[in-house]
Amino acid sequence: MHTKELPYEVRNQRYRAIYQKMRRSRNCALVRSKLIFLISCIPNTSTGASLFHSNDPSGIFPAFTNYPVDHHSTSTSARINETEEEDMMQPTPYDVVVQLLDTQERLVRTADTVALAMQNLTGSVENLSISLQNSMAIIAESMQKMSGTISNLSTEMVDMKRTSGERFNEHEFLRSQRIIENVTK
Repeated sequence: MHTKELPYEVRNQRYRAIYQKMRRSRNCALVRSKLIFLISCIPNTSTGASLFHSNDPSGIFPAFTNYPVDHHSTSTSARINETEEEDMMQPTPYDVVVQLLDTQERLVRTADTVALAMQNLTGSVENLSISLQNSMAIIAESMQKMSGTISNLSTEMVDMKRTSGERFNEHEFLRSQRIIENVTK
């Protein structure tokens, strides 16, 4: 049995089930196809006829030809033409839903892009902090080596001073001894 031939209550339950699934779904193409199907079955309140041709299985062409036409009355046909023109000017539920789905799709894409950018930013910050930690460790190691080198250098300088002092004293002692020997001769 075709969906349009089902009683209103059954169709309403099916539409609600489809709508609930669509609300939980992030697949916009699936949502779009189901909503198009859903809208193709919505009754047009102004005419009581289906919004789309019943003989159109794809449900794409709006049914603006379902108005009752009195070919003998020019005022009725003029009113029908005015109503058709007004309906053509107003967006159909199909147009509104397609615009909403496009907006939803753009929002989902934007949210995904923002999430990816935040993820990349977090990764960059983590990499930066790791690099800073490594740099600080290298600097601390270099400072330690430098302080060790300075302490070694200062020890060597003290040793050199002591050695040179001892050599100077020994040299002076030998010189003074030679002078004394020369004087005593």
